[in-house]
Amino acid sequence: MVGFRTWSASVRLGWMGFLIGCFLVIFWAGCSGEAAKSEQGTQEELVSDGSVEPFLPDASSPEEAVVVEEVTKEDEPKEVAVEQVATPEQEAVVEKVAEASPEATPEETPEAPTVRQWLDVSYATTSTAQVLDIFLPDTGNGPFPVIVWVHGGGWRTGSKQLGRNSPAQRVARGKYALVSVGYRLSGEAIFPAQIHDVKTAIRFLRQNRKKYFLDTDQMGAWGSSAGGHLVSLLGTSGGVADLEGDSLGYAGVSSRVHAVVDWYGPTNFAKMDQQLTAIGCPNANHDSATSPESLFLGAAIQTAPDLVKKASPLTYVSKDDPPFLIHHGNADCTVPYPQSEMLRDALLTVLPAASVGYRLLDGAEHGGPAYQEQALLDEVSAFFKKHIGP
Repeated sequence: MVGFRTWSASVRLGWMGFLIGCFLVIFWAGCSGEAAKSEQGTQEELVSDGSVEPFLPDASSPEEAVVVEEVTKEDEPKEVAVEQVATPEQEAVVEKVAEASPEATPEETPEAPTVRQWLDVSYATTSTAQVLDIFLPDTGNGPFPVIVWVHGGGWRTGSKQLGRNSPAQRVARGKYALVSVGYRLSGEAIFPAQIHDVKTAIRFLRQNRKKYFLDTDQMGAWGSSAGGHLVSLLGTSGGVADLEGDSLGYAGVSSRVHAVVDWYGPTNFAKMDQQLTAIGCPNANHDSATSPESLFLGAAIQTAPDLVKKASPLTYVSKDDPPFLIHHGNADCTVPYPQSEMLRDALLTVLPAASVGYRLLDGAEHGGPAYQEQALLDEVSAFFKKHIGP
């Protein structure tokens, strides 16, 4: 009987211990659940308050979690701390969003131009003549390679408005941005004001290339007669401080171009009358104190040899000059064609033959129908395509 009582008491104590243990387990699990709910509620409150929920990817699988530390305490269950990381797929999404951001890649996502031409854009403030017109192709987002047109007129007449209907407009159509540059004429200012203006216009275009959708790393210059002289001088005198005109603006910005087309521009004023007589042209008068060249320099050309030299593209020819294409008519009795031959020969001493193009147009005068021929314009177009694209 005593043994039975002892056994019965042991059984009762065992059941009591078992029940107490179960109670403790249930109590601990409930506390843990309440803590988790409390933490989740706090996060939900943060999100509902307008805060940005942190990026916490699902770390339910072993490959999506990194085990950082394992903590073991006596009489307590093991706790594992994990650092949650993004999956490869989530990282790819983040990278795509970054790539699509305009702020991240402004150069790769240019906006399409809503305007295709700008007229009378001021590039300097000394004179109302210091304006230019910009014409973009009718389609495309750019940036576009640039052809800068410099008008003729003996440095005393002419206008940038000629660019709208110039041969350059026909070549540029659909492929290039055409910029027609105005500059101070000799009645307002004498040399070197004109080349200062042209170079300042080039610097202005570079400084504002994004605004006008221009690729100024691919820029050519083209001019006829006095404009041919100015673009030739522009091409050979890169970096010549006296001819830069930095005080007009954008000092330190390059005024260099990458290709030059010179149509019947003079290159050495002092030899023009002599050459005209040699090719049979009557009434040569460039030595006169009232000739376009003398008015341009502010002195009769035969009395100012230093100015003549300073204004000559031949003076500055060097191996870093851009490629040239030169056209001249053999019946030109305004600017004799040997002027162009002198420039060609000088360039060939420093540039490879492939970078110096020259064609003498049989029967062509100073301008006129010969320079509207499609075959000639195709030659100019091929030259620009080779050297400035597109």
